[in-house]
Amino acid sequence: MIRKNIFFSLLALVVCHSVDAMNLLRPYDPLVRPDPYTKKNVGVFVWGEAGLKHAQGFNCDGRISNVLQIWNERQDALTMLNGFDACSDIGQLRILIDATDDCVRGNFRVNGDLELLYGGAAGLQYYFYPGIWAGFYLPFFSQKLSNVFWQDLTQDVTVADARVRQFLTSDIFTLVNQLGDGLDLLGWTRTGLGDATFLLEWFKVYPQSRPVLSEIALDGRFGFSVPTGLRADEDKIFALPFGYDGAFAVIAGGGLRATWGNMLRAGFDIELQHAFGSTRCRRIKTCSDQTELLLLAKTSAYKDFGLNQRYDLYAQFFNFLGGLSLMAGYQYYKHGEDHLSLSNYDYSNTIANSAVSLEEWTRHEMVFNMRYDFNYHLGDCALVIPHCSAFVRLPFNGKRVALFTTAGFEIGMYF
Repeated sequence: MIRKNIFFSLLALVVCHSVDAMNLLRPYDPLVRPDPYTKKNVGVFVWGEAGLKHAQGFNCDGRISNVLQIWNERQDALTMLNGFDACSDIGQLRILIDATDDCVRGNFRVNGDLELLYGGAAGLQYYFYPGIWAGFYLPFFSQKLSNVFWQDLTQDVTVADARVRQFLTSDIFTLVNQLGDGLDLLGWTRTGLGDATFLLEWFKVYPQSRPVLSEIALDGRFGFSVPTGLRADEDKIFALPFGYDGAFAVIAGGGLRATWGNMLRAGFDIELQHAFGSTRCRRIKTCSDQTELLLLAKTSAYKDFGLNQRYDLYAQFFNFLGGLSLMAGYQYYKHGEDHLSLSNYDYSNTIANSAVSLEEWTRHEMVFNMRYDFNYHLGDCALVIPHCSAFVRLPFNGKRVALFTTAGFEIGMYF
């Protein structure tokens, strides 16, 4: 009864997170979560993580780039004025400038430093039936975009160059803020939670009567996320959401693990996530040639999210020097193409969906995890079974993503 009261009192506090276009911490990821321990009823966990350096960007071709160039190598201030009514302020400015776009005039090269200041999560597991438990997690993150520099590439050769400099690029920050309904082109600091998620998980070990292979373990999970995460800030550049940007999502996955002898394990895990979409005010393209950081138009739009696919491969040495275990894993993550449906006919759906940021993205990373389980010394009859781990996550490839190299820890106990 006491354990049940603990479970229900913590239920309202503990949730989980799903992150878009970045490799922020997922506490239920098999490469960083603790191994299932089914001989106790309650598990409580805490994770912490920090970025070791500025985020690394990977552009549309999979090449390393600055994070502010993953969608477009340059930002075009001339095309940002296209697609508006000629009688509007933006349309009148475009007529006044009267300059053609030669891929240099009115263009900027933009750089900035994206940092993961800190992140973490609290977690709870409750084993209410043999081999089956409910899991809850609450992640939190703090990010900073700094040292944002807009390099004006416009030359000073022709009369058209002079008009562009005078009326457009010389004070681009004030102009964009006025015409773009508060769009800020400089840095920011954002701190918040992620999406709340509930998971039901199952784990079963099948002993093997073979000389080398000692056991096979299967696991599965199913759950859903609730949109409590920090939304994208449409008035700040590259302020991505900490969850599914206001959408509910379902999660399903599972894996297989083989154990050889009493020291070596290896396995794989597959997980699929699907968000149901959300409607909110979003910045959109009004001309197919526009670049992603200079979108002046905002309108209500429904976003249909692409399918998320995650694939893990890992190997683990355990019972090594007592309760120590060492794991190395590889993770591949793919997010399918998103789609916008505008809530009015003021703008074109086709043009809005030409945004590069809506296209699919991928990431690859290695994860190394060192863990110590004190049940090796205490035994299953102990009132509390603590454990701890330290891990690093090393991204090395991807497309249209900003990836952090991180180091973190996890501590927890079963009772």
